[in-house]
Order: sequence, then C-alpha cells, then structure tokens
Amino acid sequence: MISHKWQGAPTHICPGGCGITNVPYARLTCRACWNKLPANLRDAVNATYQQRHGGRKARRAHLQAILEARRWYRDRLLPPMTETTGEHDGR
Repeated sequence: MISHKWQGAPTHICPGGCGITNVPYARLTCRACWNKLPANLRDAVNATYQQRHGGRKARRAHLQAILEARRWYRDRLLPPMTETTGEHDGR
C-alpha cells in the first residue's frame, strides 16, 4: 500500500466542479482542476502561498488570490443569471 502525505488530513470538496470530495485543505483544488486554472491565477496563488505567514497584508494577498481562483471556477460552472429574476436559469 502506498502512503500519501495527505492521508488522514481534513479535506474539502474541489471547487473546480469535478465532484472530488477529498481534496486536502492545504490544496485549493484537485490536480486536474488546478491544471485547468489559467497560469496567471495559479501563479498568484503559489506566489502568495509562501508569504501568507508574513503578516496581515500577505494573508490578505493570499486570500485574494484564492478568491479570484474560486471566482474563475464559479463563473464557468454556474449557468448564466436571468436578467428578470437575478437567479440562475438552471441550465
């Protein structure tokens, strides 16, 4: 049996829409969804990851990079909003 360094760690659902439910909290997404993310967003998350313990500004920059990445996934997963109700049209 191969042991994985994340085995037993808390997990979350991948925000990339693939349905994977066991992404370690230390990772934003599964590998496949991470590779779908545009390089500039991946670079921003990676660049701020190492600096996230450097104070409030560094944590805020990392959080902002994560939010932008999650927004990118969300904008591609949710159906468009209807103009009349402001809700998703269910497509």
